[in-house]
Amino acid sequence: MNRPRPLGSVLAAACFFIAAAMFIVSPGVARAEEYDFVMRPGIYAGQWHGDQVRFIVEEVAGDGTFSGVVHFDKSSRFPDALFVFTGEMGGHRSITIKRDPNNDPQVSKAREPVREKGDLIWHGETTGADLDKAYPFELRIPIEEKRHE
Repeated sequence: MNRPRPLGSVLAAACFFIAAAMFIVSPGVARAEEYDFVMRPGIYAGQWHGDQVRFIVEEVAGDGTFSGVVHFDKSSRFPDALFVFTGEMGGHRSITIKRDPNNDPQVSKAREPVREKGDLIWHGETTGADLDKAYPFELRIPIEEKRHE
């Protein structure tokens, strides 16, 4: 004979299954609660094919795309060189940045960033038709800590 279960145990089981499903479907939820990340205009340190650069993000759209200029460091192999880029945020906070295809088509890609000393850091690779191999890519953006009020 099937006896009805107490309402409290049914609700507890339902809450457990909902919480478990949210955890499985949304990896990284706990980390997302530690900080808010959205691409925003600014100047950020990084590397383009292993050379030190500054990413100058000028425009950011609501769909995860952004654009700006890369400025090579004075001490790089290309002192003070500039190029225009477009970029986009992908799933799991991945990032893709493309150099102006009319200038010198190169692409940098990186998976989810790591958190290090107050920064989100994307480590990836830059590839292009004129490059003999994949070279290091890096982008560092300061984390905006959530305020607990």
